[in-house]
Amino acid sequence: MKASYIYALGDYLDIARTLRGQNFLTRFGLHLLAATVLSSVLIIALPLTAVQNGPLWFAVALAGVLVAVEVVVRANLIEKAAFRKSGMAQQPVAFDLRHDGIHWEKSGASGLIGWEQVSNAAFLPETIVVVFGERQGIALPARGFETPAAFDEARLYLRSRLAERSVALNKES
Repeated sequence: MKASYIYALGDYLDIARTLRGQNFLTRFGLHLLAATVLSSVLIIALPLTAVQNGPLWFAVALAGVLVAVEVVVRANLIEKAAFRKSGMAQQPVAFDLRHDGIHWEKSGASGLIGWEQVSNAAFLPETIVVVFGERQGIALPARGFETPAAFDEARLYLRSRLAERSVALNKES
């Protein structure tokens, strides 16, 4: 089963989020908690400074701004910059799922990820993320396959290959 596509930001984000293991709501909740703690410190500290009766709305607004800035910076600037520096940005990538592993090819380089190296997989609605090694992954998006049926066949094949080795799957769609 073959797939080929142009490696895009969405592919990078699917891999990064799978490897990180936290969904958006979890990360957002952690950022909200941090902003709430900072705002609480400000609420307590403002009356101790020259500012008397520090307004509560200021602390709440500041918490909202801190969360928004963190989410925007992380989601947009940091992850996009990492994608551009990866050397894979907008590069053609090809994969072939075979009995001995996943053969890959990119910009004249090629290799094999043997089935024994695969430690996990995430089956997202439009992408399969295969995790191997310490913290590496590859994306097999549906758009890379010739037909939706070929993508479904690849999903089933990967599930069966990983089930043979009793690999616990990260996510199911």
